[in-house]
Amino acid sequence: MVQKTMVWAFFATAIALASAGTAAAADNPCAADQEKYCSPSKVGEQGVLKCMDEHFDKLSPECKALIEKVRAGVKAKEAGTAPKNAGFRAACRADAEKLCKEMIGKPMKVKACLMENESKLSESCKAALKAAAPAKAD
Repeated sequence: MVQKTMVWAFFATAIALASAGTAAAADNPCAADQEKYCSPSKVGEQGVLKCMDEHFDKLSPECKALIEKVRAGVKAKEAGTAPKNAGFRAACRADAEKLCKEMIGKPMKVKACLMENESKLSESCKAALKAAAPAKAD
């Protein structure tokens, strides 16, 4: 259940980028659909996922593909068949290829590179990086 919540939290962050600017929107295939049907100013931050699900048939093919990919990831995590960091890898693949190309194939070095370049990352990768970080002890 915690993993499912984390995946949906990642997805919520990924589709809630319309207000984050055009650079983030370029990394988010759901930004235009969200703005059109489910802007947080219309439905509230918590209502975006429900709204996107209600308008699924009207969404762009790219956005539908992202939603289906997330749904498949949730099902795989629930079944215990998903790779440990599948969500993180999917969210940061383009950033890693752009910023850390020479480290591809070395997961720890890629993660370190992404952390060093945090200010240049897409919003979805930043959210996934934050979610993948170990919890800090109080």
